[in-house]
Amino acid sequence: MAQQDLEQPAGEGTPPDGSEPGVWTEPTARAELLSWGLAALWGGNPVAVKLSLEHAHPMRLAMLRLIIAWATILVAGVIAGSPVRPTRREALLLLPLGLLFAGHAAASYYGHHLTSVGHASVLLGSNPIFAMTLAHFFIPGDRFTPRSVLGMIITYVGLIVLFSQHFSGEGETLTGDLLMIVASLTIAIRQIAVARMAQRTDPVEIVFWETLVATPFFVAAALLIETNSWVFHWELLIALVYQGYLMYGLGLTLNSQLLQRYLPSRILATQMTIPIFGVIFGWLAFGESVGWELGAAVALVALGTIISPRRPFPIRQRRPANNPT
Repeated sequence: MAQQDLEQPAGEGTPPDGSEPGVWTEPTARAELLSWGLAALWGGNPVAVKLSLEHAHPMRLAMLRLIIAWATILVAGVIAGSPVRPTRREALLLLPLGLLFAGHAAASYYGHHLTSVGHASVLLGSNPIFAMTLAHFFIPGDRFTPRSVLGMIITYVGLIVLFSQHFSGEGETLTGDLLMIVASLTIAIRQIAVARMAQRTDPVEIVFWETLVATPFFVAAALLIETNSWVFHWELLIALVYQGYLMYGLGLTLNSQLLQRYLPSRILATQMTIPIFGVIFGWLAFGESVGWELGAAVALVALGTIISPRRPFPIRQRRPANNPT
């Protein structure tokens, strides 16, 4: 995609920290509502993964989910007329992004296999905190303010309170929790990489190629490592459609478009509620215990989300063509 010139609107100020403002804008109410919807969608992912792991092995599930996601993104790209053929420069960036995505998927599936829905929800749902920290250093103009730092601290305390609820639960292991932390860090790095790359590359193209690059690794792992048979069940089909079509195919593409257009810290702030949705869904699906910790965490996360996202200066604006959000 050809680089577009960015013009400075008359009278725009300079950020307080002296950095150049970026091309991202403040999210609209519609964009924030969509981001909340994605948070709820991803909050249900640990439940879908747990249900599918009862019928198939982790790498095989990752393979099937990525194939469904890849097909969904391909169809969406064709319908939208989005380019799916990268330039040489784009290919050099998409390859490591695909490898990062493969590492995230592998850590996530094995982590879900070795820990509870509650632990998985809290640990994987903490990725916006890591991503917002990275945004301070890698997204022009998206800097910390005292207000955003306070909001992040309050939110992080809420996650710690929620996390403490599950120490006495069953099904968690240290290995599983460490894998979920790795999954959270890798998806946070991906969020920031996509936010920067999407300024010059169509988000559909990014998600298409990172999914395509990651898929062969799971095909090989499923064939070479997981040789045991697996049982087809309607729960497996529903869980795969949820993960591959809704969460990865549509959800990941929409989130990439949001990161392309709006300040990553603002979009990620609403997604701090992912652990809340995850624990609620885990309670509904598996009867995992919910105590006073959940109420305290809900209040803290909500307060932190409200406090953190305001910007003190105008942001230079670029409206990507054919962007539905």
